[in-house]
Amino acid sequence: MSDRSAYYLLANIDEHPEVLPMAYDIATENLAALEIATDLTEFRDRSASLPQLIEHLSQLEEQRQHPWRNPDDAVAMKTARHYGLLASLVFLACACMKRMVYFKVLKGMTLTLDTIDIRCLQPHQKYSGEIVAGDAIRSLISHGSDVSPDFVECAIGRNDWACVFWDGQHLVSSGWYSNQSVPIDEYFSICFSKDYTYMYKGFTHSDYRGEKLHAYGMASALSAVVRGGKNGLISYVEIDNFASLKSCDRLGYKIFGTCIVLRILGKSFVMTTPGCKRFEFGVRERKPDQPSAGGPGICAVCPERTN
Repeated sequence: MSDRSAYYLLANIDEHPEVLPMAYDIATENLAALEIATDLTEFRDRSASLPQLIEHLSQLEEQRQHPWRNPDDAVAMKTARHYGLLASLVFLACACMKRMVYFKVLKGMTLTLDTIDIRCLQPHQKYSGEIVAGDAIRSLISHGSDVSPDFVECAIGRNDWACVFWDGQHLVSSGWYSNQSVPIDEYFSICFSKDYTYMYKGFTHSDYRGEKLHAYGMASALSAVVRGGKNGLISYVEIDNFASLKSCDRLGYKIFGTCIVLRILGKSFVMTTPGCKRFEFGVRERKPDQPSAGGPGICAVCPERTN
């Protein structure tokens, strides 16, 4: 079967659902010849994700027809249509840097009761939410959460907790919260003021997007941390993640500063804008033997303190 035939089979799978399992196998085998970084196996047996699959395959077909085009160009064009020319230029600049070196630009932001969209403070009309903490977090693994057992054990070690939403027995959305430094990758951990609780790793099942579950979850978490004496939530979004920036702005997050992180030849460079100091916001290098649960380290914003 040719690449085009495999593409056609999957693109029209909604008309022939009976061949769904076979189609995945055929497409995975044949489209592998395109040498495009892709993972079709994540769509296996997930007929509910069909629109995403078709969009994904459309991108593969575009790349097949125009192999000389840089994949980032298509994303930049889409970004320009949705968020404007400036956003597209920012995306291309970040993509260019990330191809050469480790590079992140983090927009630090806070959410408080004074800024939040008060509509999200009401209970969700369709789905039930709850806060899960302690050993009960382990039960989320068996309910469709996107977290691994190792992640859960590290979260328990930090006394992190999750705000989750259910559709019956099915977990459809989750967000994680911590009062301690949390790794953002293998090189760095985030640090922040003790007056705030850090929000990270938001997840909403693809079938439930558009229900504002992530926003309602953060609103519930905000109410909980304020009752516990905190000023609010603190988080970050990378500067080229325009969808998340727009979503956070809609909810009521306010950006206070920027943290630029660069690694070249094993050396790290961190720069922060003045607004970060008030919130003690920045990153610190993780030690090679430091577990994911966090540990002593120097904060890039406030070297005199550890988080």
